[in-house]
Amino acid sequence: MGSPGAMQRKFLKPTSDNKGGFKVFEGDKVAELKDARKTFVRRTGGKLRNVKTAGLYKSMTEKEKKKYQKLNPEEFPVGYKLGKKSILGA
Repeated sequence: MGSPGAMQRKFLKPTSDNKGGFKVFEGDKVAELKDARKTFVRRTGGKLRNVKTAGLYKSMTEKEKKKYQKLNPEEFPVGYKLGKKSILGA
């Protein structure tokens, strides 16, 4: 038996009487990543690593990444654009 991990919130029923404060995400990677990062800071007080290193962020589609960037602009450097490099490298 292990302690319940971070994956518990995916399976928690919304009608549960558990006061854990977890939300249920059904295929919404943007909301799940945003909540996971907020929960990490709230519980540990730790400093967040770059969001581009997160596994969930890496598995997002380009559309989801743009949505996440729009909702959380403070996590990206000024002038950061999501997209592929051109042939010229600019």
